[in-house]
Amino acid sequence: MRADNTRHLAKAAHRRAEQTRRRAVTALRQLADTNEPLTVSTLAQRANVSRAWLYTQPDLLKQIREERPQPSKTTAVP
Repeated sequence: MRADNTRHLAKAAHRRAEQTRRRAVTALRQLADTNEPLTVSTLAQRANVSRAWLYTQPDLLKQIREERPQPSKTTAVP
């Protein structure tokens, strides 16, 4: 009979998830402090995470939207 390693696997998965989140938050703060464009793609690249994962993080997406400069309404084409 095999040993039950699910506890160890769950612990490792939790640790990876925390590390991923930490990298994303750190990269978000760094990008917000620079003049680089803040998009899902740039954040994913800077944090070394997937864009798909970022789209599952509503709080990070909200911060990206808040930090990103909004286009001026006066530049709209009639």
